[in-house]
Amino acid sequence: MKSARNWCLVLTAMLLLTMGAFADQKHKAGFTLAEPAQVGSAQLQPGDYKAEWTGDGPNVQVQIMKGSKTLATVPAQLIQQKETVANTDVVLKPGDNGAKTIDQIDFANKSLKLGSASSGM
Repeated sequence: MKSARNWCLVLTAMLLLTMGAFADQKHKAGFTLAEPAQVGSAQLQPGDYKAEWTGDGPNVQVQIMKGSKTLATVPAQLIQQKETVANTDVVLKPGDNGAKTIDQIDFANKSLKLGSASSGM
């Protein structure tokens, strides 16, 4: 009886550990914003930020963070780059009232195209 209980505990532990391997991985990458820009409903000032997303795409939800505080959550499309870029690049586009918005963030081997989770790029 005691060995059957131990056997069940071992099987349960193995099952829980295996399930963790199939969970979506959380990814994060830092970027520096050189000028004020809008992302979602948040106005970001120049400085260092972090983008976090779960999964390998193509459609993801990206959290833009400063330290441990989430400033905005926006849909994005994760694009794998064919060539590795040396530096992180933030692509801005004109927005409403002359304000700039973050269109894309290019990391070493992937890009996040913000606001386009359902586009067919």
